[in-house]
Amino acid sequence: MRRESGFSLIEVMIALTVLTVGLLAVGTGEITTLTLNKRTSESMKAAAAAENIIELMRRNSNKISLYNNLNTSNAAFATPATQDQFDFNDWKGQVFNAVGGIPQVSFECEGVLVPNALGTVTLVMGGRITTATVNIAWPARPCGITFITNIAS
Repeated sequence: MRRESGFSLIEVMIALTVLTVGLLAVGTGEITTLTLNKRTSESMKAAAAAENIIELMRRNSNKISLYNNLNTSNAAFATPATQDQFDFNDWKGQVFNAVGGIPQVSFECEGVLVPNALGTVTLVMGGRITTATVNIAWPARPCGITFITNIAS
């Protein structure tokens, strides 16, 4: 009786099954990593945009009240005449660049419908110190990121 060498069909099938499961796990991990990288990049750009408008307000602190209630869902100034209008136009572009353009969808944050990408600045005046709250939200992060800081005027 001659002994056959090599693998049986069942051994080959089991090996292929194990290999397939391993490759699917690696592929899923790669997709997850790419998604997380994109979200991290968006968050970093949004944080940079928020920090930028805060610095612009500090630079123009003698007219800080002009920055109150900025909202990127408002139209940009066609011909900006003052520093705050220039700053708003620049900041609006940064916000939309941070989230990959203007999303054409609305999204929900804690039960509130948020239209498109949204950047807001809210100021609370308190004598010589103004508290600025900057929030930037987008579909991947519906409640967004929020920066709160004090600015001396």
